[in-house]
Amino acid sequence: MKNFIGRINQLTVDYSHEPIPENEKRHSWRLFGIWIVTTINLAYLSFGIALSQSVAPEIMIPAALVGNFILAGSFCLSAWIGSKTGLPIGALLPHSMGKYPAYAVLCMVGLSLAGWFGFQLELFTKATVQVVFGAVDNPALNFAITVLGGLLMMTSAVIGFKAVDRLSQIGMPVLFILMLWPVIQFFMDGHQFSDLTFPAGDKNSLTFGAAASLFVAGSALGMLTAPDVSRYTRSPAGAVVATGSAVFIGGSAIFICALLLGYLGLASDLAGVLIAFHMGFLGLILLFLATWTTSDTNIYMSSLAFAAIFKSVRKWKIALMIGFLGICVAQFGIVARFLEYVGLMGLFFPPAAAIFVIDYFTNPSKYSRIVYGAGAPVPNIRVEALIAFLFGMGVNYSTESADTIGAGLISLTTIPAVDGFLASACLYSVLIFLRTKLFRN
Repeated sequence: MKNFIGRINQLTVDYSHEPIPENEKRHSWRLFGIWIVTTINLAYLSFGIALSQSVAPEIMIPAALVGNFILAGSFCLSAWIGSKTGLPIGALLPHSMGKYPAYAVLCMVGLSLAGWFGFQLELFTKATVQVVFGAVDNPALNFAITVLGGLLMMTSAVIGFKAVDRLSQIGMPVLFILMLWPVIQFFMDGHQFSDLTFPAGDKNSLTFGAAASLFVAGSALGMLTAPDVSRYTRSPAGAVVATGSAVFIGGSAIFICALLLGYLGLASDLAGVLIAFHMGFLGLILLFLATWTTSDTNIYMSSLAFAAIFKSVRKWKIALMIGFLGICVAQFGIVARFLEYVGLMGLFFPPAAAIFVIDYFTNPSKYSRIVYGAGAPVPNIRVEALIAFLFGMGVNYSTESADTIGAGLISLTTIPAVDGFLASACLYSVLIFLRTKLFRN
């Protein structure tokens, strides 16, 4: 038994607490593939198809471009830091915020990603049942698909980054072809662009700012977790190019494709589109790969976050527990609370990401010393970081719509996640400037 556990430990070495060795680093295009397949997920595709029913393209397409551009910029900053240090966010954030605030944020990161896995798994189960069995309400069938699918999707995350990377290489071209196939077939059947169905411009359910905010808040977690993947790249510049192009160009293109699937006017959800085009087995492959390639990254990053807190526990064991937790979440149902879930992510993570980014770029030598094991002891709390974090959360809550989890008291940039990020960044910059001046005096 000890030999078996020892082999698993050797197979799943993933450098949770130390820099990535140079011989383990990869070309930047591999990072591009991981971010692309993470973006092609059931939530993103379902989100695009659902919004196509109530929001005109002249609002949704610019909102997608602006939202993904903001995300790309913030992802690139974090990706640069991850590639430069070779460390995951769990090893970096305590030096930015202090031990206890960082552990609280990392716990939220881990739980949010576990919830995201459960959310994807629930979508997968519902869509699979609809495509294969039609409108059948069978709890036992749903349970079996959720458990079996969840267990299989956990495997690559338990092994670690090597398996996540390999799966992305296989999944990316297949997902692109399967995702585009309904659109291609629609026009091959003789339809014209004028045959697409668009909602009336005066019946839009979202404003431009609210639509852009959904993009930023929904992926706000990536502002923090980008170093978990980018630490494996050979050059910071390559990490920035791969991350930026995948998030902005790839993310926007994928969402516009999802909108087109909805504007075809054949169904109001992804499963209905697959049924309308008689994709059958190919549709199942799309559903499964789109869920797996996102879920393994979610579990992988979640386990890294918890590994920073529970340092004595092997990451693969944490990944197993996260996977089981996600399966339980999928059983109890999280899809109905999607907007609240997105709002919660937008509330916590942009302020923390702002502090992390500002702290690094104002004091990069501190993080260089950490890489070489000569960093100063981590304080329990960094007061200026905690104040800026709480302030950013407060601003985010004040600008977030009352329809989700906010108060809707004021409007700044019209994108609450950006408001929280900028508020924390500005206040933290002022506080560390004042601290430096007072210390020198």
